[in-house]
Amino acid sequence: MLYNPKWEPPKRDIFSWDNLIAWLEMKSPKQEYSYYRPDCCMLAKYFGEMTDDKYVSVGQVNACINGRLRRLPMGWNRVAETEGHTFGEALERARAANTPRRAVLRMLTFGLLG
Repeated sequence: MLYNPKWEPPKRDIFSWDNLIAWLEMKSPKQEYSYYRPDCCMLAKYFGEMTDDKYVSVGQVNACINGRLRRLPMGWNRVAETEGHTFGEALERARAANTPRRAVLRMLTFGLLG
């Protein structure tokens, strides 16, 4: 039988706001994470679960996933680092940052204003 690329499951975009928000919605809102510990960082947990990579490293602007350095979407670090380190509070910040107006603002200011 010949191979048809349409048979492959669609690849999910791990760098989309919608996927980050959907992942945060599945987490317990009261569960805390530590922004400063690599094994407890919200974004490291997210990328680890989304890619099955055990050795994810996340910095302020980049993430090393499957041995490849990738730039974080603008505003993601702010969602994770802002005071209030529970998944529920991060979900609120992610939803607030994922509006069309905020997307244009991030694009025009290179993410400096969130």
